[in-house]
Amino acid sequence: MFKKFLKNRRGTAEIIGSALFIVIILFFFSNVYLWHDQATREMNNALLERMNASVRMVATDEGINVTNNGGVTFALSRLWILDVSQHYYANLENIPSHRISVVAGQTIQISLSSTAPPPVTGSPIPVTWDDTLNRPIIQYAPPEHGITLRILTEFGNTASCVVRRPRIALDAGVPPPWFVGTLVTLSGSNFEPASLITVRYDGITVPTSPPQAQTDGSGALSDVEFNIPPSTFGNHVLTVTDNGGSSANATLGVKPSLTVAPTSGSNGTSFTVSINGFAANSAVRVTSGMGDDVTSTKTTVTGSLIVSFSVPLGTFPGRYQPTALDANSNFASGTFTVVG
Repeated sequence: MFKKFLKNRRGTAEIIGSALFIVIILFFFSNVYLWHDQATREMNNALLERMNASVRMVATDEGINVTNNGGVTFALSRLWILDVSQHYYANLENIPSHRISVVAGQTIQISLSSTAPPPVTGSPIPVTWDDTLNRPIIQYAPPEHGITLRILTEFGNTASCVVRRPRIALDAGVPPPWFVGTLVTLSGSNFEPASLITVRYDGITVPTSPPQAQTDGSGALSDVEFNIPPSTFGNHVLTVTDNGGSSANATLGVKPSLTVAPTSGSNGTSFTVSINGFAANSAVRVTSGMGDDVTSTKTTVTGSLIVSFSVPLGTFPGRYQPTALDANSNFASGTFTVVG
């Protein structure tokens, strides 16, 4: 029978041709399916990457920082403001000519400004674009109590943060301005509860006591001490920041000071005059207060200077007054006692 089948060449060709056609058709459609399946997977992966793009929000004194920690650019579409039982929102995609896109690794800032009267519950909050600052301005004044802000992107992913209005107070036992080295006690409220805090003086971290100061369960801060570091005459900014990025500022005034070490001695004794709180890089006249012993020199960038003197032979016992005067009329004096 098999021999008859082989002898029938026409039938054999038809069968083989049909089989090859079926194989080709199956190969074609299987490749189409595999290509479609791969394309679908890649599209879904790209969508997941966009949906899972890491968005981070931090509230600062300057506004709200929104960071794109993912690898795909997204646009901000809405900012929800959740204030106890009241919910407000701002449509960020509706700012004329300004689509707020955040590229991978970029941080943008949104500012909150005062608005009166407050918007009706559930109504959109006015949003404007500041060309000078190159960022959106939300016309909303945060209340004293904490509120929650939530960012919504075009892909539906969100991030949230709590906005508080931290407050700090400074006390040194005497009215300001204060001398360099003065021990200042810091207190505050409305910070993140149970959070470590960082204290910066003109942007530079200063040591505190206790070394790892933190807020209590209600976000309050108390009995934190620090010494005013070497700095120039005038106002300086103290900034306290919690782990959540919320911060508060206070202005601290510094005035000129002069210290003598040692404070007493007999004829021939060497002593130093240290000055702080003067103008930076300023010419200063420093006197020993014991005659014509005058030194003219310049202060450092922090307004400080150290000058050495000796008690002249033949100086009568008594109290003498070393002084310092800079080109900006900043003045300070101290006392050295000559003993017999």
